[in-house]
Amino acid sequence: MNPIWREAKDDMGRSVWINMSLARCIRRDPKGRCTLVAFDKEHSVAVDTTISDLISITTPQPPPAKRPRDFDVEPTVSTRSRRHGGQ
Repeated sequence: MNPIWREAKDDMGRSVWINMSLARCIRRDPKGRCTLVAFDKEHSVAVDTTISDLISITTPQPPPAKRPRDFDVEPTVSTRSRRHGGQ
């Protein structure tokens, strides 16, 4: 199953990425305030994006997750022992 990601906006205007291949039900709120996307009985999300925008294929894929640069470079440990003259 290929994930189909869509960007939607929540009620505060923040971006929310939805995996549409996991959505089981997409419907408009009975009062018309938002679009409800249900994944199962326990997981759902309400967004301001319309159903037609969620279903459209023009939305880009989310950027790939990247690890912090600190993990890309292995730390090097160097030890030096210096002998001072006066033996």
